[in-house]
This record gives sequence, structure tokens and C-alpha cells, in this order.
Amino acid sequence: MLNSFGGTLNFSTLELFEQIIKSSDASQLDEVFDWEEYNREVEELANASMEDAHVAQARLIQDTPEETLAITHISKIVENFLTVDGQPFVFAGREYVKGLYDLVKEYPSGCRNQIWHTGRQVEKSTTQAAKSISLGIAVPAYKTLYITPRFDQVTVFSQQRFKPMCEDSKKILGRWVKPSECLWQVGAKQFANGSFYNFRSCYLSADNSRGISANHLMIDEIQDILSENIPIVEQCQSHSSAELRFRTYAGTPKTNSNVITRRYQNSCQFEWLCKCEGCQHWNYLDENVIGPDFFECVRCHKEIFPSKGQWVPARPELLDKCWGFRIPQIMVPFKTHKDIKELRDDPQTSRRQFYNECLGLPYDEGELVLTEKDMVEACAAGDGNGMWTAGESYGLARRGIPVFAGIDYGTAEGNTPSFTVITIGYMNAYEKFQIIYMEKLLGEKANLAKQPHYLNNLMRSYGVRWVGADWGFGAPINQRLIEEFGWARANANHILMEFQYVKQKNKANWSSRATRYMLDRNQSMNDMIDAIRNKRITFFKYDEMRPYVLDFTTIFIEFDEYHGTMRYDHQLPDDCFHSVNYAYSAAKQYYGKLTPKALPDLKDEDHNEYDMM
Repeated sequence: MLNSFGGTLNFSTLELFEQIIKSSDASQLDEVFDWEEYNREVEELANASMEDAHVAQARLIQDTPEETLAITHISKIVENFLTVDGQPFVFAGREYVKGLYDLVKEYPSGCRNQIWHTGRQVEKSTTQAAKSISLGIAVPAYKTLYITPRFDQVTVFSQQRFKPMCEDSKKILGRWVKPSECLWQVGAKQFANGSFYNFRSCYLSADNSRGISANHLMIDEIQDILSENIPIVEQCQSHSSAELRFRTYAGTPKTNSNVITRRYQNSCQFEWLCKCEGCQHWNYLDENVIGPDFFECVRCHKEIFPSKGQWVPARPELLDKCWGFRIPQIMVPFKTHKDIKELRDDPQTSRRQFYNECLGLPYDEGELVLTEKDMVEACAAGDGNGMWTAGESYGLARRGIPVFAGIDYGTAEGNTPSFTVITIGYMNAYEKFQIIYMEKLLGEKANLAKQPHYLNNLMRSYGVRWVGADWGFGAPINQRLIEEFGWARANANHILMEFQYVKQKNKANWSSRATRYMLDRNQSMNDMIDAIRNKRITFFKYDEMRPYVLDFTTIFIEFDEYHGTMRYDHQLPDDCFHSVNYAYSAAKQYYGKLTPKALPDLKDEDHNEYDMM
């Protein structure tokens, strides 16, 4: 494999990646592929010869002085250099798109941070590809990370949107784009000026993107990505300068509780308003403008023309925080009034589908799964006491009754921060899992460096034998508990079980390769929700439980009619819920009810490798 700076690259992992893509189902890639090694190798390649990249870019500009490459006028690069389906990229009749590209010096942060709240088939992917290519042309050694929920979506964007636009645009082919000399894979692509693109999937886990650095972060179909994974992915921009840092998030809304709509509501909320030439009324493009024969003014009912409008922010006070754009099918030139009206009146099109996919609007059908009443009753079904002291809990251990803990780790950062939560409980004589202690680590205790010492002392004082802990963000803390404080993964008095949420057929599997348990997120959460509703999990008295209840009642369920699936998400932090789930899962494994055998007894031949989708 050659690179554009001379020399041969012999990255076995890069070659293996291409072989797997060509020879097997890409949806099973995570089963057999080492993403950590792949990310390390592409990151090495992206960082290589950066000085040479700047020299090459300077030469290109010098050779073509009439072509001004300015990051402040991205739309000019798009119009002058790129083609779509073999035709020049033009904005005539699609002037609304320019607002998604160019910078505005009065709002340097807001215009670089965008969320597109769109219907289906409104050129979202084309615009993402064009914007990312233009930034890679304008800035030498520019890094872009593209994220979408599933790997088949990654393949479509990389191979059917990004790749053709690069290779069909003759002005950049052979100068910036050299597929025969640069890395040009499904998962990673490189320009001759050193600009680098990574393409990854992120459904239940952000692990595929760990170790990658980026200036431009694109998240597509963000409505199907768990909100808690987005801050993890955003860490890829931690070393990017403010001038080069761009975020372009896009997707089709579902409910008002979904991550895309919540983020859009925290933006300036640009709406494309159309002025009636008759009564001068500015019209909001929703179902009300769909007249029987044409798009009409809601006030005087004269014909309006959606392509003739302007962006107006509903929340101008947030212009320098985030630019949100709603793009319904009504405003795009290739969707006629007849198209929209037929879709609305089609009996096979649900109201949810019409609102989401045509109007780019949320439609509430999400269902809260645990109510405050459920939590009150689960507390009342407990032992009637408050949280136990360490002495009371240690008394259980002295009598040979195992005590369990669960830990969900949090960063303590952001507008609605998640915090590390520890839960302690035991299985009582009625085979109910009784929660006896819960703590959210706030203030000084939120310091991640100090948490292993505190957590170890707390669990030892309460007589905890088995602890279930979140693997992803908390992996370094778990490792310190093992190496410094005497916890072990097997064959010891104090066991630490690491759990990772995945999508798989079985509720729980043990992975000998990863040395942790894989829990199917939906099934595991569903079991715990049922256990709370049916009083198989009980809590201490409600007066002391009250501060933690929101972590349970914030969870809601969303249905995807197109794929016939469901999933759980949340509006506010749900750390306490998962802390309880890890403790409950540890207890079930101890009693042989999670996987066929408890961890200390497992042998390699008993292991069921996980099937991450």
C-alpha cells in the first residue's frame, strides 16, 4: 500500500479490514475485528508527514492562484470544485442549503456547531459529504470522523455518497484525491494534502471510535444513537482548535424526548419561513400550508412558494451556541405539492411517519416505563427501613449472606452531568433483591482519580463480595480496583464483574476474549423494569430514595416501526438505574441465573462468545 508522501505502508490490520468487508456480513464485523488496533493504525497514518502535507497544499494553491480556498466560504469550494451525479454542484433554487455551509464571523461558535432536524430525502447525506470534502480541501491534514448507528449505513455513506463525489469531481481528482496512492477504504480515506476521514458505527457502544482524533465530527441518524454515547464520541475533538472544530449532527426526529429533538431545542432553531406576497404573512412550513391545490398562506390562503423564504431563528439568544436547522420535504425543490399531499393522504402512511419523515417534526409516541407510583410501591415493598449502615450490612456478611454492589460511572461534566453511582443490596429470604444503600458521588467524590480508593473502602465496610461494574468509561477505574485494591475477576473472595451493554440474541454472554460479560441492553433493562414493577427489586424507604427517583422515571421506550424494533433511552441522567442493574445482574450470576454457571466456575469450553451487532 502506497501513500502520497512516498514509501510503502504495510498495515496488516488495514488489509484485514478490507478482506472482512469483502468476504463477510459487515454487520458481524465487531465479532472478529480488533477496532482498537485498526484505530491506532489509521491514527498513525493520519498523523504521518503532516509537515509534507502543508508543503503539498501550499504548492497546490500556488499552482492555481485563481482558486481561493477559504474555510469561511465553504459553499464557494462546493460550487467551484464538486459535482453531484456528474453535474456541477449549484445552489440555484436551493439557496437554503448555503446556510448549512458558510461561517458567520458574528457567531463563530454557533455556526460551527450545527444540528439538522430533517425529513427524509432532503439531500442531508449529500450536504454532509460536500461539507466534509470541502473542509478537507481547504485545510491541510484536516481530520474528519463520520458516525452513524449501523455499519451498513457507514458503507452506504462512504461508498455511495462520499467516494463518488470525490472521484467524479474532476477538479479535485488527481490533485487532492488520489485513490491509487492514498488510503481509500470503506472505514478510512485520505487526501493527497494529508486530510483524513474515518467512518464508524455507534449504536449501543462508542468503542469503535475510541482513539480517533478529529477536527470535524459528523453524526448522521443521530436519533438512533444513545444520548449517553455522544459525549464519548465528542472526546475525539478534545485537541482540535476552536477555529477548526466543526460539529455537524443530522437526523430525522422521532419523539420530543428523542436526542435529536432535545438538541434541536437547545439551538437557535432556524426555521425556513415563507412570506406571502398577498398579505405579507410569514408562514411556518408544516401541515397547515398544504392546501387542496397548492401550498397556501395560512392567513389569506393565497399560493406561497416554499423555495422563496429565509432562515429565521426562533431562539436568537442561542445563535452563538448552536445552529439548528429544520428541513422538511415541503421546502426542497424536488418534492412537489402533489407529492406531499399524496403522502399525507396515503392510508399506509402513519401520522408519526408523515410528521417525522415529511415535515421533519417530532411526534410523541414514546412511553415512560417506570412512574413515580412504581417507585413508591417498590420502596413500600422493602423492609421499611432507611438506608443501612455499614455495620448493619456487614452483619449480613458475617452470617454468610452475600452482599452485592453495582457501579455505573459518570463523567460529572456537561449541562446535565452523569455521576458515578454505587448501589448495594442482597437477595433476601423471599428471593427479592433488597437495595440497602445508594450513593451518587458528588463534589469532591466526583474526582475520578480518587474514586477507586473511596469505592473500595465503602464496599469493604459493607461486606460486599461481588460487584458488577460498567466496563466502558469505567474500565480504568475497574483495573485500579483489581490491581491496587485486591478485587479479582474470578476465584477470589472479592469478585469484580465487568458488564458491557451490546445488542445480541442472548440476554447475557460471557466473553473469554474480552474477559467481561455482555448484556443485551434491551433485554437486561426490560428484566429489571419488570422486577421493579413486580416488587422483585425493592428499595429503602421513599423519603431517602426520593433524590434518586428521577434516574428511573426519565427512561422511556421508543418503537421503530420501519425495523420492527424498540429501545430504551432517557432524557435526564439514568445512572442510578444502571447501577442497580449491575448489582442485580451480579446477584443473578452468583445464584446461577444470569448465565449457566457462575464466573469462578467457568471454563473456556463453557463460554458463549458475544454476538455484537
